[in-house]
This record gives sequence, structure tokens and C-alpha cells, in this order.
Amino acid sequence: MVATVRAPGSLCEVFARHQLARGASRVFLFHDDPDMAPEIALPGVTNTICDAGWWRRGRPEALARDGEDGLDALYLRMAVMPPDLLAQSLAAGFVQLIPPEPHLAADPAAQ
Repeated sequence: MVATVRAPGSLCEVFARHQLARGASRVFLFHDDPDMAPEIALPGVTNTICDAGWWRRGRPEALARDGEDGLDALYLRMAVMPPDLLAQSLAAGFVQLIPPEPHLAADPAAQ
């Protein structure tokens, strides 16, 4: 599960716990507001603070979809993504579910 979030720590933690309870093997939180960004210390949760330094590195060359910088940065870093659903979440409670790319959802043992 990958989410871009801009929310207080308590809401981010509830969101991460919910995704883990739904069966996500990992939760990657890209915190869009460094001043709000909590460090969610839960097994299976990875936090990335999208501060000025993070944005100065520039947009990934493989960026194919606007508004999904966190997803694309993760695609570039990982060879295989677990077959969990990917999501981009906005703190207002809107969640857009995105099915995993076929090559990322494939079982590496079957290849």
C-alpha cells in the first residue's frame, strides 16, 4: 500500500493500521506536509517526509502520472511490488484505489 498523506499523526496511524489489518504486507506513507509529518513507528510502515530537500531532487524520469510522485518514486526503487492494492490518499478522506501494474503484481517465483 502506498499513500500520499497530509494529515495529523493520529489519522495517519489509524490509516496505516487499517491498511495492515486489511492485509497489506507493507505501508509506504509519503508525508506531503513536513510540519504535519509524524513518524509512524509500526512494523511494516515506511515513512518518507516530502520536504524541500526531497522535492529538490527533481521529478523521477519515469514519472508517468501527475499527482503520484510517491508511487513513481517507489516504482523506481523496487524491483517487485507486493500484490497489495496501491492507493493515493488525501487527508480529506478521499482514497483512490489503483490496481497494481501487472508486472508488479506477478509472483516472482512463478517467473
